Amino acid sequence: MKILILTPNLKRGGAERVLSELSLEWAKKHRIIFSLFDDNDIAYSYGGKIINIGYPANNSFIIKAYNFIMRVRKFYNLTIIQDPDLIISFT
Repeated sequence: MKILILTPNLKRGGAERVLSELSLEWAKKHRIIFSLFDDNDIAYSYGGKIINIGYPANNSFIIKAYNFIMRVRKFYNLTIIQDPDLIISFT
């Protein structure tokens, strides 16, 4: 099974740690693909591979709106290319 996980990043945090542990376990039997908005400063080990969508967080309202549109567009294209069996969105 191919599992695509959408999450902003894998920096230090509780949800990121849980996701890291889950991916390590799932990678034993499934193909795991992480889709991140920001792949800098990855704090935890993970199972699978990372695809950086880009467009990290920003404080400007206009840039946030632009980033949202671009993230949706890139993620949609990624789902077509990767054709996952399961998509999980985290945080």
